[in-house]
Amino acid sequence: MGIEGLDRVVALLDIPRPFDIDELVARVSRRRGRPIELRPVRTPASGPSGLWVATREADHIFYESETSALHSEHIILHELGHLLCGHESGVTPDVVLRLLMPTLDPAVVRGALSRTGYRDRDERQAELFAMLVLERAGRLPPASGLPAEAHELLIRVEEAMTPR
Repeated sequence: MGIEGLDRVVALLDIPRPFDIDELVARVSRRRGRPIELRPVRTPASGPSGLWVATREADHIFYESETSALHSEHIILHELGHLLCGHESGVTPDVVLRLLMPTLDPAVVRGALSRTGYRDRDERQAELFAMLVLERAGRLPPASGLPAEAHELLIRVEEAMTPR
């Protein structure tokens, strides 16, 4: 899905005004008819800052608790982007699941997305989804309103993240 498709997905969201991440997640959860649980955790510096885990009963979004509110929102939206874009999960090592959910038997986990970089298509989609939601919610300035040097930097970052 390209930027136009992601923009359509974001346009369909009922983004609360003023923006409230908990309310947005609650709205998405009601619309899907499936619980989405937000779970703040302390993540290791070398690991991912967020993780989406789907169980039979609910979707769980784990996010770094020791960061700014804007960064927390971004992490949650990134993981929500994976969920709403229908990304498939890979197998997450039992060690990660035990770290994040010590009382949950890893055998009940249907899927988990664990990521630390932005190299693959799903990562770029989830990252762009998060940025589009934050921009539409008024939490980030629109890219068109950025100074020319910042806009050029964003273009270079995007080019660096795009596989050749």
